[in-house]
Amino acid sequence: MAAPEPFPIHLRRPCMNPTELDPLLRPRSIALLGVSREPSAQPTMSGSTILESLQRLGFGGRIDLVHPGGGTLRGLPAAASIAALPQPADLLLLALPAAAVPPLVAQAGQRGIRAAVVLSAGFAELANDEGERLGRELQQAAAAHGLPICGPNGLGYLNVWDRVLAGYFPCLLGEQRPLPGALSIVTQSGAIGNSLLARAMDRRIGTSFVISAGNETNVSVADYVDFLVADAKTEVIAIYLEGVADGARLRCSLQRAVAAGKPVVVYKVGKSAFGARAALSHTAKVAGEPALYRGLFRQLGVIEAQHLDDLIEVPMLLLKAGARAPRPPRGIGVVSISGGLGAIMADHFAAEGFTLPELSAATQAKLAALPLKLGSTLNPVDTTAAIQRSEETLADILQIVAEDERVDALVFPNAARFPGPALNVATLMAQAAEQLPKPLLAVWYAGHENAAAVARLHDSADVPCFDDPAACARALAALRDVRQHAAAGDAAPVAAPPGAARRAAALLPGYAGVLDEAQGKQLLAAYGVALLPERHAADAAAAGRAAAELGLPVAMKVLSADLPHKAKAGGVALGLDSPQAVTQAWAAMMDRVRRHAPAARIDGVLLSPMVAIELELLAGAYRDPQFGPVLVVGIGGAQVESRPDVAMRLLPVTEADCRAAIAELQDRRVALLDDERKAVLAAAVARIAALAWDWREQVAEIDVNPLALTTRGDVLALDALVRLARPEPDRP
Repeated sequence: MAAPEPFPIHLRRPCMNPTELDPLLRPRSIALLGVSREPSAQPTMSGSTILESLQRLGFGGRIDLVHPGGGTLRGLPAAASIAALPQPADLLLLALPAAAVPPLVAQAGQRGIRAAVVLSAGFAELANDEGERLGRELQQAAAAHGLPICGPNGLGYLNVWDRVLAGYFPCLLGEQRPLPGALSIVTQSGAIGNSLLARAMDRRIGTSFVISAGNETNVSVADYVDFLVADAKTEVIAIYLEGVADGARLRCSLQRAVAAGKPVVVYKVGKSAFGARAALSHTAKVAGEPALYRGLFRQLGVIEAQHLDDLIEVPMLLLKAGARAPRPPRGIGVVSISGGLGAIMADHFAAEGFTLPELSAATQAKLAALPLKLGSTLNPVDTTAAIQRSEETLADILQIVAEDERVDALVFPNAARFPGPALNVATLMAQAAEQLPKPLLAVWYAGHENAAAVARLHDSADVPCFDDPAACARALAALRDVRQHAAAGDAAPVAAPPGAARRAAALLPGYAGVLDEAQGKQLLAAYGVALLPERHAADAAAAGRAAAELGLPVAMKVLSADLPHKAKAGGVALGLDSPQAVTQAWAAMMDRVRRHAPAARIDGVLLSPMVAIELELLAGAYRDPQFGPVLVVGIGGAQVESRPDVAMRLLPVTEADCRAAIAELQDRRVALLDDERKAVLAAAVARIAALAWDWREQVAEIDVNPLALTTRGDVLALDALVRLARPEPDRP
């Protein structure tokens, strides 16, 4: 068997060229079905409402109507059928019963229409035979004519700059209009997309696209992200994500966005784990969906939204203040009118890993020299209520604190105030922010009485304003993490030691199945993973002799490919301190194992010396059905499944990924490790990752539990389970 050659991540479907979506998302002409002759009394998701919205927003392209009666409709000529259209349009809009949709999409393709938005429900989301059938027919009609489709079962999309409302967003039915801007939103929930747009408008955040993906007939979230990466107007992408059918495609598109300097904020719904998998190893059983997505996002430098509002408020900060941060922010300067507000902000920033450094003596001297007596010149700076008697001093305070080298960003929290002074302060903040060399953030915890002041800050180009201290801290942490990831640059994936692939090829059998522990450890050793000295014994007498040769006390484990979990079968004995204890343990072990699994093939035992352990990790890999090969690192030992503490990364990984995965573990013992011990652990995990990636087609699962850090600082694989997927022919 030849060593594997590196090859790109397998994609179930090739990446769509972003320009393929121009007819869908940048149409110059639209054909619309479902417009009634008479206006409806109440707005509904219908062709009539869509037509009114298109006209109200000011779409400048051609609108063609299709109605069985033909004639004139709402002042526009109407063709009696799609085939009767005088010329093909770029985009077809459909809001009709589901059964009518597939044949109409086929007719559109035949007429030369290039894309479609299907708002209709009644497809796969129903989870019944009829819905599944209609979904397949829609896919077939689209594929036959090469039509990209947005939907079905969504709200369509909004293209703000080109004034295209190809769908139904109830928040736009009133007088409020979306501002053109740099935030684009992709959502797998139409209702959430409408609400996100409404909240963006409330905060005066300009948008470029808001796209409701619906059932994703043939255009996925990943395709929309690729399109937005190429969109010159989009600077930040926010995604509400429920799940993906092709994880590799999503990974590639997110990677492109981050590489293009366009931050991505994702709210992944579903915090519960997949549950136990139908797999042999601990690695696959403790691997859960939340940990997988979390690992992917951190690996790529994508911001994981912790709260739904983060999809709006993190972009607000990035767009308004991100460019003002000279470096990843770490030290925060807080200027407050209240000691209580300052303390609250300090708590939230500490929880996100920031410091509130004491201001330098020079900075404090400048503050003390101001005509206004301050409650504190440390950090937070407490202006007390006296600031209301000298509001113009606020700009001086902010400038002085911003000039302190220990401060990377400023935050000014406000409580409810009288409307007049509140508006004055907001105006002063907006003016001061234009001159500051660092980001200025506002937190305004008040009610409607201060709405005008908050609106003044929302209208400003430089001051992101939050109504929740925790949201402010999360958003600033997102800016820090984005900057740190960008500063780290690209790194090469971990590489196998020289000759590792050749040595492993000689060890891999040409059949599928589970390797026994000895075979699995030999595979690890080929990649440089350290092992204890071991002896194989075929009978009790040989086991006693082997124990004496190794040095007592010893551990003894049954050797059987049919018993992946030896301890559960009674196949493990520890601390055997004499040859006699070994021979006695042999008999008892064989009796337990045969009672547990009478048909299991027993190939004797493995013996190894006992070793003092400081920490037990789990390190392994498995194939996720959506994302492919995944590295799992966690706290190991006997309780790994009952109390999983894991971090995950998609393969291939860098050494930095391995270090970060270990650092994410919640176990207190990990946090107490010194840098040297963390480094040797990460190096061992990297070798396991290299093995799993190199042989990803043949090796379905690797489970090293425990990967033990000894009290001497060595890292040893004390057990190994490897499951092969299928034989692989030699590569040329």
